[in-house]
Amino acid sequence: MTTTQGPWDGSPEHPFQFIQDGINHAVDNDTIFVFSGMYHEHVQINRSVNLISEDKNSTFVDADGTSFCVLLESGNIQVRGFTLQNSGTETYNNAGVSIKNLGAESHNNLIIGNIMKNNLFGIFALASHGNLIAQNLIMNNKNDGIYLEADDPYNTITMNTIVNNTGNGILVGDFDSKSNSISQNYILDNNQSGILSYGYNCMIYENFIGNSTSGIFVAGDKSRILRNNISDTQIGLQIELAAQCVVEENNFIRNQRDATFQYYFLQRIKLPYLIAPQITKWKGNYWEGYDTGPKVIPGKMIIDYFLGFYLTHYHGVPWVNVDFTPATNPHNSTWGMK
Repeated sequence: MTTTQGPWDGSPEHPFQFIQDGINHAVDNDTIFVFSGMYHEHVQINRSVNLISEDKNSTFVDADGTSFCVLLESGNIQVRGFTLQNSGTETYNNAGVSIKNLGAESHNNLIIGNIMKNNLFGIFALASHGNLIAQNLIMNNKNDGIYLEADDPYNTITMNTIVNNTGNGILVGDFDSKSNSISQNYILDNNQSGILSYGYNCMIYENFIGNSTSGIFVAGDKSRILRNNISDTQIGLQIELAAQCVVEENNFIRNQRDATFQYYFLQRIKLPYLIAPQITKWKGNYWEGYDTGPKVIPGKMIIDYFLGFYLTHYHGVPWVNVDFTPATNPHNSTWGMK
């Protein structure tokens, strides 16, 4: 696909001039192989195909500062091995890869082994489920590295390197984005949170997170935060009005504040919290510089809704949670290093 003169018939000898031409001539389950080169396009994929490049370091889709690089409008698509760069910066779907499920079904896609840089978002998804986002380098984007905007359940985000983005490393932005798995990612030097999740019942485990405002910010009930390495942040872990979370075997290292929380008082008095000691279960975490006895985690209890009265502003009182069995040594974190 690097020829400048025709005929462009899609054969190995005369490949199509543009990626979009290859997609337009394909049928479901076809593989479109893209030779190294610079492609100034907005690629729209509206059928279930495999889009694979010769080499991610020399195969570029450049959006020239407008719109998206690649837009997925069908399901079961694979995008592998591209550098996707220079999207527009004006609308929400300006991204290296945009998965837009409005009027079209786009689920169960594979986005693997790409470089997304200098876009508004590295990856943007709206109402799309079952996607695998793996082994990508997502860097220097003007907003979030990965943004699951709304109603994006059952996605797997794993083994990505997400660095130097102006927004969050990963943002799961909706309570209906349930049961997402975020694991073994290297998330460093993002300006806001490493991971910000509103999703219900999400698994956040074995990530290496550092040098951001907050390491992990969780606002979704029943989140499980396991075996992450969180370092060099203003707040390592912040739990915001999320019930029945589990925080277990994480390493908190060199943070200005390792962890905090904020709950509504009514969360505390509703079952099963009448018999449960804490809204969040803290167990076996390593807190650098602390190795004697139970570890106290300071936070706040908000009383706005207590006894049915609504107050305009939050009126919280100091509260504490406790990790009764803190680790005396850091947990093995080789899964988080690259």
